[in-house]
Amino acid sequence: IKSCYFGAVVLLVEMLWIKFVHLEELLMS
Repeated sequence: IKSCYFGAVVLLVEMLWIKFVHLEELLMS
């Protein structure tokens, strides 16, 4: 269960990171 929870957290952080990078690209252009 612990490993499954950790995987979910990693996935969430990855999604937030992608959104942040995409937002930064929009602001730069």
